[in-house]
Amino acid sequence: MTVHLSFDDFSDYPNPEDWSKDGRYILITLGHLEREREIVTVDVTTNETRVLKTLKQSPVGSFVSPDGRFVAFDSHEDPDSREHDLFLVTSDGRRETTLMQTPDYETLLGWLPDGSGILFHRSAEDSQAIWKLPLRDGRPSGPPELVKDDALHMIGLGFSDDAFFYGAVVSQTEVHMGSFDLETGRVLEALEPIADPPGLGSGGATWSPDGTRLVYFSAEQGRNQAPRRDNRMIVRSLTGEILQDLPSPVNRPANPAWSAHGLVVWERDQQDPDRNGFYHLISLETGQATYLRSGPGAFTVSADGSRLFIGNLGVEPITEYDLTTRTERVLVEQGWHTMTAFAGDSGARIAIGLILPDGDKVVYWVGRDKSNTPLRRDDWALEIVSLSTGETRVITGFARLLGVDWSSDGRYLIMDGQLEGAEDRQLLRVSVEDGSVIVLAEGPERFKRPRVSPDGRHVLTTTGEFREEIWRMTFNKN
Repeated sequence: MTVHLSFDDFSDYPNPEDWSKDGRYILITLGHLEREREIVTVDVTTNETRVLKTLKQSPVGSFVSPDGRFVAFDSHEDPDSREHDLFLVTSDGRRETTLMQTPDYETLLGWLPDGSGILFHRSAEDSQAIWKLPLRDGRPSGPPELVKDDALHMIGLGFSDDAFFYGAVVSQTEVHMGSFDLETGRVLEALEPIADPPGLGSGGATWSPDGTRLVYFSAEQGRNQAPRRDNRMIVRSLTGEILQDLPSPVNRPANPAWSAHGLVVWERDQQDPDRNGFYHLISLETGQATYLRSGPGAFTVSADGSRLFIGNLGVEPITEYDLTTRTERVLVEQGWHTMTAFAGDSGARIAIGLILPDGDKVVYWVGRDKSNTPLRRDDWALEIVSLSTGETRVITGFARLLGVDWSSDGRYLIMDGQLEGAEDRQLLRVSVEDGSVIVLAEGPERFKRPRVSPDGRHVLTTTGEFREEIWRMTFNKN
C-alpha cells in the first residue's frame, strides 16, 4: 500500500519520526522556516493531522508508546544551554508530563517493547551513557537505571523482540600538529592529535599572525545533535594551554583565517547550499560574530592581515576586500586567468584557485578527467600564475590534490594530495622555485586543510574520518 501525504499548505519540511504500533498513525515533526516546530500525528487513512506539541527546536528523538496512548520526546528551548530534557504528551495532546529535567543533555532513544519505560542517552560533563526510565500510566514509576556506560554519539533506531538497535559514531576527525624542516622535508615532530574534550571531534584549525597561538573548532559530530554549548571555538598556545574556550557563534564555520581584525570564517548557505555562503568576522575575545558579505568559499588573508582575497573557483573575478574600511575592488576580472596545464585536452578540467598572501600569485590545482565525470580521481597538476607578469609554472605528477597552503616566505606549498603510484594519502611539500616534491607524512586518511605556521616549521591539519556503525544491544528488561 502506498500513502501520499501532502503538506504543501502546512509545513516547509515534514520529518517522519515513528509509526503507531497498529500502523494507523505516523508521528511527524514539522519544521518551519519562520515559525516554531510542531510534533503532529497523521492518520494515514484520512490524512487528518493533530498537533500535539509546539517547540522552538526540533526534537532529536520522538516515539509513540506501544499502546499508542503517549508520545515521548526530548526538547531544549535554549540553544545556548546544555540542558536538554525528556517529556511526554498524551496522543490527544491534552496532557503533558515532564519525565526528566536535569542540567545534563538527555535525548530519547525509544520505548521498551512492553511499554514499561523508555531508553534515553545522557551526555554529562564526565560521561555519556544509556539509561532506562521506568514508566506507569505515562509517569515515572522509579528512578532511572544505568544500562550502558561509555556510549558516545548515539541515535536510537528501534527494538526487535529481544534487542535494541542504535547508530553510533565510532570515529571522528581531529586536528593534528607536527613540525618539519620544509627545506629538507625532515620530520622534527611527528603529527599528533590535539587533545579535545571527551567525545568531541575537531577541525578548522589555523594560526595567529605571530604563530604563537592557534584556533580550532570542536563539536560533537553525527546526527545526535550536540548542544550549542558543545560547539566550541578554542584558542590555545603552542604548548597546549587553553587561552579561550567560547561557544562558536557560527554553526558550521569553514576555512577560518586569523586576520588583524579577528577570525574570518565562511559559512555555507544551508537553505541553498549550491549558492555562495556568508563571511563573518569573529572576535577572539568575546566570540561575537559580525557579518561581512556574501561570496564564494575560496579566500585568503593578506600577509599583513588587513585584507581578504576572494575568488570563486575560477568563475567570478578575484576581489580584494579591505577589513578596515569594508570596501572592495576587483583585482582580476576573470578568475580562471590563463591555465596551460592539459592544454588542448578534450577531457573536463576541474580548477580550484587560491591567491597567495602577497596578492600577486594565484595557485590553481587542476584536474583532468578522461571519463568526463567531475571530481573523479585522475591526473592533476599545480599551476602557479603571477598576476602582475603572467609568468606561469606548471608542476605535474599528482594523482590527487585537494587542499593547499603556503609558507610565509612564499617558497613552498603544503598540499593534501597523493603522488602518482602512491597507495596512501600524503601531506606534500612542493617547492615553488624548482617544482620538487617531498612527502612529509602519509597514511590511509586525508590531511585536510593543511596550515603552515608563520615561522614555517609547524603544520596543522585535520585527519581521521567521521564513521558511524549500527549496533545491537541486548539487556535484561526486568
